[in-house]
Amino acid sequence: MANSLTGESNLEGACWHASCGIVRTPVHARPIINLNSPMPGTRFTDNAPGKFYVTDDCDGCGICFSYALQNFMYSNDSSYYFIYQQPADEREEADIRRAMEVCPQSCIRDDGEIS
Repeated sequence: MANSLTGESNLEGACWHASCGIVRTPVHARPIINLNSPMPGTRFTDNAPGKFYVTDDCDGCGICFSYALQNFMYSNDSSYYFIYQQPADEREEADIRRAMEVCPQSCIRDDGEIS
């Protein structure tokens, strides 16, 4: 609800009028994290051993595959992608890092350790 004198909203992050051009999500509409659900970002077992991996946050969009075709592969049901082959050289590593930057789910990770 907006304060009738100042026009300020008491809903944090909510815009009280449409003319400002800023679209914000009211606090009550933000997603609630279920603490009883598994932690997001669990590493898929399909990933090749090594420092790069894809987590179960992947939705199978395939953007990573278009950036690093030689390193990513899709699951049997095409519902997610995983690291099929760790990078063999600096170019392949750069391709994976580009895929990490553009991934809409931020599910491509680098734990920094070569296993």
